[in-house]
Amino acid sequence: MLVGGANGHSGLWDDVSVAVGIDWLRLTGPRERLDVIRALIRDEFGPGEEGGGRYFYKQSERHLEGVAIMYDPDEPGMATHCCVELPGKACTVTTQERLRALLWAIMWEGFSCKRIDLRADFRSEDKPVGLWERMRQSCRAGEMCGARRHRSNEEEEGDVVVGRTLYMGKRGDEGSGRFGRCYDKGLETGEARIGEWERYEVEFTGDCAVQVARALFEAGENVSVESWRLLIGAFEFREKNGQKRSRRPLVEWYADLLGGVDPVQVRERRKESTLQGFRDWLDRCVKPTLEDICVHGGLQLEDVWRDLMADSLLDAVPDAELADDLEAEARPIVWAYLVERGFIDKRGKRRASPLRGAGVSRSDGNAPF
Repeated sequence: MLVGGANGHSGLWDDVSVAVGIDWLRLTGPRERLDVIRALIRDEFGPGEEGGGRYFYKQSERHLEGVAIMYDPDEPGMATHCCVELPGKACTVTTQERLRALLWAIMWEGFSCKRIDLRADFRSEDKPVGLWERMRQSCRAGEMCGARRHRSNEEEEGDVVVGRTLYMGKRGDEGSGRFGRCYDKGLETGEARIGEWERYEVEFTGDCAVQVARALFEAGENVSVESWRLLIGAFEFREKNGQKRSRRPLVEWYADLLGGVDPVQVRERRKESTLQGFRDWLDRCVKPTLEDICVHGGLQLEDVWRDLMADSLLDAVPDAELADDLEAEARPIVWAYLVERGFIDKRGKRRASPLRGAGVSRSDGNAPF
């Protein structure tokens, strides 16, 4: 696959070849399909061995090249889902066609993609690829769009550069679901001189991973082109001219890299908060800690709740009628709770608190769960 100048642009990328593919997979799904997943993985990677747990799972089945299936024992109270992961090394020992077929087969069993990495290997024998340096310069100039953070590092031994990497975005819950890396693959593997083999890869997680996997599934025979569009659209590079993003022209090297292909921009879709979801979160993440405090301290749950939160929460409840536009100042989950428990009516007008004098008050501090 050739990009840029091969499609009629300025020629910055003439004679640069690009190979695009999947470089990491992680999916979760119902534990009841565990035997089917085991069979699919064993057919592709051979028999596995029992191993320790990971990602909060108690058990695992380990295969060559880091492939793992993680699960809990089939016992009451254990997780009803399992996880399968194929790291980068595993994605190189099989063909991209077989890897995609395996992805579709696992998804068909009701599994959802939690992480998928797409990568593009840029190679040139006649001149340095130049992608790493151009990306780094654009990031430093404030031309990167799609993330606020970036950092780069070069590793040297004496006066010789032995490695260089550029990171874009942030991982984890505070990230955007997109984390980019551009680095010199030739230096990493020792198989090429500096600049002759550079890799650009984007790690999609959460809802972004779901969207990418679905897009690749629906692309059919055009999956390679769709992979490129998703990868190159994860982060844009636009001139910094003080205008809003849509009015900032693409920088020359990035426009030439697109080569007339329309990039696909995948962004996290906002999840609608529900009162039941909030209760589930309290029960799963807050209540166990409070119960531990009670057990080890010989305390009552309502006393702990009152000591930690009740006074400040009740002090925060205003006594005046709510303004008509006050609802816009709080999360929807707040209003769902207040309406359900009778603090306010659906028009946003305050009622007499049904909890004061009925269990939840500053005098007795009963916990609301």
